[in-house]
Amino acid sequence: MKYKKIEKQNYDLYYYKTDKFKTINITTLFINRIDEKNITLDNFLSSYVVNTSKKYNNEILMNKKYIDLFNPSFSVYDIYRDLHYKFYDLTFLDEIYLEKSNNKKTIEFYYDSIFNINESRGKLDRIQTKLIKEQMKSNYLLDEEDPTEKAYYNSIKLISDDLPIKINPKGDKKHLKKINTKDSYSYYQNEIKNSRVIVFLTGNINDDILKNIDDTLNNNITNNHYEIKTYYDVSNVSKVREKIEKTKFKESILYQIYKIPDITLREREVILPVFNNILGGSSSRLFNNIREKNSLAYYAYSNYIKHFGILYMYAGINYKNYNKTIKLMNETLDDIKQGNILDNEIKDSKQVILSNLLKGEDSIYSTVNDMITSVLFNKMDKETFKKELKTIRKEELINLANKLELDVSYLLKGGSNEND
Repeated sequence: MKYKKIEKQNYDLYYYKTDKFKTINITTLFINRIDEKNITLDNFLSSYVVNTSKKYNNEILMNKKYIDLFNPSFSVYDIYRDLHYKFYDLTFLDEIYLEKSNNKKTIEFYYDSIFNINESRGKLDRIQTKLIKEQMKSNYLLDEEDPTEKAYYNSIKLISDDLPIKINPKGDKKHLKKINTKDSYSYYQNEIKNSRVIVFLTGNINDDILKNIDDTLNNNITNNHYEIKTYYDVSNVSKVREKIEKTKFKESILYQIYKIPDITLREREVILPVFNNILGGSSSRLFNNIREKNSLAYYAYSNYIKHFGILYMYAGINYKNYNKTIKLMNETLDDIKQGNILDNEIKDSKQVILSNLLKGEDSIYSTVNDMITSVLFNKMDKETFKKELKTIRKEELINLANKLELDVSYLLKGGSNEND
């Protein structure tokens, strides 16, 4: 992907010009420091911006405006790494398929929602605040009833290194009561004022669009800078952290989390995706060994978090199969460590990854994500990745397997319908 960069006084803008899509995407990113106690508030404000604004301050007015603009997709979401990343994401139909000036009107609506939020005398709207807090409360209660959600975050928290992935990006219900209209507005204004801003554009970009964005941003942001950390190194494991947590859920969920000390850049970017697909992809060894051959699990897969050097295996099981499942997980990984990898496994895994890349090329959201992760986190571009993928050798997969060190063994133990 050949994107271009424009350096402005108060922000940077990256854009990828293409007529492949009928839509245009604008993602405006605000980067600031993390304060974990404010994560629930960050989520609240993300919902607030999408649902109400100064000009369109109730549901009827907001919906009418969306219809008038031919229903653009507007979302706000938060990511936490070394810093707090708040993404304001807008996708809308290019005006060449609609009516002249729709691009300008949509961009104005978008930035008006960001910079002119619904407030009066330094306080957010009381009714909208109450509605969003009630919705968030309902979502938290639903999450508490989701064993998959609970098992993932509870296991990740046990990782022995202090990594940002241990932060739950959804926040915490206990902080919801502390959100009030005055402090929330003040916090939002400070975030806007003190953030580093980066804009990402994808689609049929022209000078008018660039000018519309620049006219707004120049009047609303200041120049701030924060260094972005791309990769995290993990330490060697001194002792496996084991935990069994009893719950009322019917299903038991097992997590085996591995750290990968001394992982290289090539291993993170190229080797790890192929290795993971062989170990725990949709038709992988874990699935075949644990579910298909031995009927020990409802599902069994693996996944990885490359920037943090983490790989994990997980399975939904009946508790009576707990020890057998762990044994088979260990045996499956050990088999790869010993070099028992078929050429067809490597070939098929490469093909799966390439097919997914091709599918992504037809999606504006995938294209946007590729540009964002390349700019922020040095993600390898697709063409380079494809070339590197062809050069993977079996020995590299074996070497990576032997770097894995078990750090966490966690079980969310199912309830009364399982055998204790």
